[in-house]
Amino acid sequence: MSAYGHVLFYTSAAAFRAEGLVKRLPLPLPGARLVPTPRELSSDCGVALRFALDDRSSIQSLLDDAKVPYDRIEG
Repeated sequence: MSAYGHVLFYTSAAAFRAEGLVKRLPLPLPGARLVPTPRELSSDCGVALRFALDDRSSIQSLLDDAKVPYDRIEG
């Protein structure tokens, strides 16, 4: 079983924008998809981007470069 992290967003619009960026990558990031925010994590919009922990730096760079606002990255 793979370990996953989550990106928490302030708005669902930012979450959907992040999902679109991930889907358009030339090399896919397996496991990166929108999921309901896990109960143990807090989120303003209720949607989180799940990702494989090995891809954390790639996800963070992608969101920062595209200036997608997010609350925080867990995991």
